[in-house]
Amino acid sequence: MARWERVAACDIDATLISPNEKLPSKAVQAAAPALRKNKVYLTLHSSRSHKLIENLVEPLDLRGNLCALDGGATIASANTGKITEQHWLTPELTASVVTKIGGLCTRIHYDTLSRGYTYEQVLASASNGTIPAEGAASVFGIFNTNDSDNVLGALAEISGIDRSPVMDYHDTPDLRCIQVFMPGINKQHGLERVLYHAGLERLREEGELYIFADGKNDLDLFAAAGDNCTKIALGNACDELKDAADWVAPPVQEDGVVAGFYRYGLLK
Repeated sequence: MARWERVAACDIDATLISPNEKLPSKAVQAAAPALRKNKVYLTLHSSRSHKLIENLVEPLDLRGNLCALDGGATIASANTGKITEQHWLTPELTASVVTKIGGLCTRIHYDTLSRGYTYEQVLASASNGTIPAEGAASVFGIFNTNDSDNVLGALAEISGIDRSPVMDYHDTPDLRCIQVFMPGINKQHGLERVLYHAGLERLREEGELYIFADGKNDLDLFAAAGDNCTKIALGNACDELKDAADWVAPPVQEDGVVAGFYRYGLLK
């Protein structure tokens, strides 16, 4: 097995993959095996579940690599989905979150199956006890922009949970979204646990961790870099992330992550 020399931690949506696309560009796909050859450990960090990254494993050459999914609640093998560590909402907390904010959401879900439900069906599942016994990694809600304060107020009434910031929902100006977790769960937690389980904490200490991201919830991902490592915001990133970055790459549509790989010597 290669002795890894650097780590590239990448958000997925609007960082590795352009909006409305299902796979990364050909340039990103070509870069992935070259990263492995250069002993760069590629790890994905996303609000997605493992089911929603399965199509990325082969084109991104992620065999054997760990990823932090569900916003940091699940640490799992990219290719097998085997869970190394998880911190999930209980069924009771899941039902409480869904009940509190479901009526304010245009869409809400707590697992892969419920992604296909209408919000009325999700609310029904919370009230009739059909939430899985293992609970949920998170609850993800989408709502109208003018309901943001109401959603935050409803969540503030529930103890024992944490949440992401209110975020833009893709390129839809009148919609926002939020993800609800167990306390202490976020992308910083996820990256730190990936480094621990993969035996790569030394690389962060040596400054050989490079983080690529675009969204407001990726400020937590940047926090895992500390003062020692490199933070790259895509050109399409939110202003807060750009302000916190060491460098702003071209946008995702121009393969900004690949530009970053070359700029920092991950690819030559």
